[in-house]
Amino acid sequence: MLTLYTRIDRDGIRYRFTPVHRSERFIKWEAVDKVYVRQYKPIAEYGGWGFRRGRSGKALNTKGNWGLQIVFKDGKKLLLGTQKPEELERVLDKLTFLSKPDH
Repeated sequence: MLTLYTRIDRDGIRYRFTPVHRSERFIKWEAVDKVYVRQYKPIAEYGGWGFRRGRSGKALNTKGNWGLQIVFKDGKKLLLGTQKPEELERVLDKLTFLSKPDH
């Protein structure tokens, strides 16, 4: 069974997609250009759920259509799925890192 664990704090974003990742991954805020919560189309953008690559970058998701969109300074993108978009927005607001998309 796929499970995505995500933790966000003032140091960065930690995530682990079990059983794909054996250990936690860490993204420092210094590497991030934008981060925001968005609704997405899993099948159209990424070809479904799981560990995916699509026209919108990489995605790690288990179900649903909400995620944390991370745009790195090098232009690469990673979407981490979430079942708690409102809670995620509150955390980002609290950390003052919330960046809205340009559309």
